[in-house]
Amino acid sequence: MFIAFINYIHLERLAYIIYFVSIIFLIITFFAGRTTAGATRWLNIGFISFQPSEFAKIALIIILSKYLISTRIQHKGMSLRDLLLPSLIAFIPFILILKQPDMGTAAITFLIFASIIIFANVRMKTLIGIILIFLPLIPFTWHFLKDYQKTRIMSFIDPSADP
Repeated sequence: MFIAFINYIHLERLAYIIYFVSIIFLIITFFAGRTTAGATRWLNIGFISFQPSEFAKIALIIILSKYLISTRIQHKGMSLRDLLLPSLIAFIPFILILKQPDMGTAAITFLIFASIIIFANVRMKTLIGIILIFLPLIPFTWHFLKDYQKTRIMSFIDPSADP
């Protein structure tokens, strides 16, 4: 809610700083974060406790928006090459959040990235290519998920199957 009171012009000017601070918070979480039920997701700073991954989601929106506005590639549509830097920008917090482990927030981070990129005018040919590349990886990724993660995904897909 706090972010709603900040002028977006200031956010645009501070986009890179906000992003790097969020990455630093995510890294600090591994060393100084509070661990609960096997996951280290919270930072305690004096009188306040917060999840850096929540800050990282906002930072990702701000930095991707700033980057895409500052480039002129939207007019011709984004190619796969044009997506490399935005993908790297999103990949760093995605991996750090996934390592906490927080699959739910990592998935939301991916969806934020995908939504922004789609609305930023990705060429249809590029979008189809990305889908064709990642679709076969789903069964491969499924193999590496823990049982509780698989159960959560299946419960999301079919709520009546919730154990």
